[in-house]
Amino acid sequence: MSSLTDKISKKIAGDKILWLVTVLLCIISVMAVYGIGGTSNLTGGSANTRETFGIMFSQIGYIVVGLVLMFIFSRINFRFIGKFYKLILIAAVIILLITLYFGVDRHGARRSLMLWGKEVQTLQFVEVAFVLFFARWLAKLKGEVNQLKYNYLWILLYMLLTCLFVLMAKTSGAIILGCTYLSLLFVSQLKIKNFLLAVGLFAALGSGYYFAASTQTGQRALEKIGFGRAGTAPARIEQKDTHAETIQTEAAIATAELLPKQGGSIHKTAVAQSFSDYIFAFTVEEFGLLIGVFIVLLYLTFFYRSVRAARRITSTYGSYLAVGLSSFIILHAFVHIFANLGIIALTGEILPLITRGGISIIVFMTCIGIILNITWEAQKDSKDNMVQI
Repeated sequence: MSSLTDKISKKIAGDKILWLVTVLLCIISVMAVYGIGGTSNLTGGSANTRETFGIMFSQIGYIVVGLVLMFIFSRINFRFIGKFYKLILIAAVIILLITLYFGVDRHGARRSLMLWGKEVQTLQFVEVAFVLFFARWLAKLKGEVNQLKYNYLWILLYMLLTCLFVLMAKTSGAIILGCTYLSLLFVSQLKIKNFLLAVGLFAALGSGYYFAASTQTGQRALEKIGFGRAGTAPARIEQKDTHAETIQTEAAIATAELLPKQGGSIHKTAVAQSFSDYIFAFTVEEFGLLIGVFIVLLYLTFFYRSVRAARRITSTYGSYLAVGLSSFIILHAFVHIFANLGIIALTGEILPLITRGGISIIVFMTCIGIILNITWEAQKDSKDNMVQI
């Protein structure tokens, strides 16, 4: 048995704890999707056993594909991916523009494309591509990032334009992307005054957009220039405590027991997206408060191990990439959790690796594969340093 474990351990590249965290989140995902998946994805109401098993096996299929990609990318040197950072950016911009103008319209927003008769979410791939480019750019600049005319202003312009394009499709997505950028600026060699200036600028622009979208005149003006869901965020914030789905998710958590509830979740059938936008709340109701605490601890462990690798690796690009990708994932997780807890307004953000879905699981697990390769390189650097000592 030990020899088999050793063989598996040698085949797996990178931080073993990160592998364990990912596998545990995937197991929870299958449990949650099966337990909560007895709800229609459109209108609520219980699904039959055949539909429930279909949902579960579909989720398992996406997870298997994600694990395969995660294994492959854990073996690909992250520096090799960095060589194509400009091509990745160009591809992302093209895909985003095609999505914004020719994508599937869902309630005034275009976030996906129809490919071979199947709707594919493209926005998350685009956001990850933007983060990859930004991390590589900052790594190349190093101390020159503070040069106002040649670098710093161009960095701010890049952040602003990419966030605006994402904002056309999704407000919370733009906020998460902006916060990911700021996390990278924070760990870069940017001077603190320049970092605070970037934070202040984005806070001011975000506040201005919110107040403009809160008025009918401003909302109509924003919709005319491509921000089709400009009024969604102000409306959700205003209705945060009275929205029907918010009430159900808060009730689900409030009535949850410490251990799995006998009879399972009773609120899931009242919410259309119980296995996606609100999966944390109904997972807690179905399987108990302890599973909710366990999920939070898994995400925190994931972030800690990623940042730990970022601190240990000698490559500046590897360090920035680990921070950027892990921040992107952890921000999605806690925005989802806080929204389900009623701390912030509902955003529609998914819970990484747990929410039912296709492209999101594949994108997030590919990101984790890249982080695993960085942890692998960090382990090599640590051994080299020990040998030198």
